[in-house]
Amino acid sequence: MSGFLDDLSPEQETGLSTLIAKLTNDLPQSGLNDDDLDLWEVSVKDLSKPTKAQKVVLLKFLRAREFDIDKSKDMLLATLKWRKEYNMKGLLSETFDPAFHQAGYLFGKDRKGHPVTYNTYGQLNYDVIFKGGVDTFIRWRIQLMEKAVALLDFENGIERVTQVHDYSGVSFFGMNADVRAASKVIIEKFQDNYPEFLERKFFLHIPTLMEWIFGVLSRLSSARTLAKFSMVGPGSVRSTLLQFIAPTELPAVYGGFDTEVTSQESSAGVERVTIPAGEKKVVEQQIAKESSEIQYEWIVEGAGDIAIGAHVVTDDAATDDKVELKRAENGKNKIKADKTGKLRLIFDNTYSRFTAKQVSYRVTVL
Repeated sequence: MSGFLDDLSPEQETGLSTLIAKLTNDLPQSGLNDDDLDLWEVSVKDLSKPTKAQKVVLLKFLRAREFDIDKSKDMLLATLKWRKEYNMKGLLSETFDPAFHQAGYLFGKDRKGHPVTYNTYGQLNYDVIFKGGVDTFIRWRIQLMEKAVALLDFENGIERVTQVHDYSGVSFFGMNADVRAASKVIIEKFQDNYPEFLERKFFLHIPTLMEWIFGVLSRLSSARTLAKFSMVGPGSVRSTLLQFIAPTELPAVYGGFDTEVTSQESSAGVERVTIPAGEKKVVEQQIAKESSEIQYEWIVEGAGDIAIGAHVVTDDAATDDKVELKRAENGKNKIKADKTGKLRLIFDNTYSRFTAKQVSYRVTVL
């Protein structure tokens, strides 16, 4: 059995009950105040009638310690004490230099509903971020994790975070020494204090000479955690991420849809169309207003590209023969509609003899 709440063996059920009994006995002698007994907005002060959220949190510690009751209890108590010493409640209200926004951010959710954090190591302003040493960077990264955890829904099965680490732009000769030192501490803190919070972790654009990263991860992470890691080469970033993150939830820099479109009139939302190998498909959308500017975006979900073109027709006699088609994996274009009529989007896959293409597209009247 997996050890999740809806998949417990009788022995695991007993383990959960035993942990609850031990915590009920030991927490009053822990030296922690009632206000210190919150774990991610879930209190473990009163476990007499454990809620679903309380059980989900306790099971995280049990899975992390292979259902060893004493080790799970000790880990949980250590996490409570660390959060108190680290002033976690104060950390959430701390502000950091805008340069940190280049280092990482929260954006969207994966296809299972887990929040996603992005860390972009090649964009770091080292002089600002490490001005006072590594401690500020560590606190900022832990705050980012706390903000992601705050978006979880333990009651409804959303209990983990997906992470994307992008190393594009990092020196061929490796990371800055401060980044290396901070990364080691962060990995240790996450391993010790955020058990079973990782859904999946993607490593993008890893330089060959940065194998030290995986050496550190291998030493500090369990086999179950390591199985969640995916190393992604430059040529497969978009297609890999789109397997796990919908195009509307993926930043544009990784092939997601433009997130800054503000529609003054209407947006048809995201649609999906499958173009079989060797075939062409046309989709239409009504244009109800003259002198409209229309933006269309597309993303091929998977490997390969599609030939695409568009034009505005004002009568049924118009043909698609003279429309220029350009092949691309993803992109966006604008077209002007002087009169009302129809926008015709042409998806041409006739050049692909064996591979069908699934395309997500969005049309927005600006």
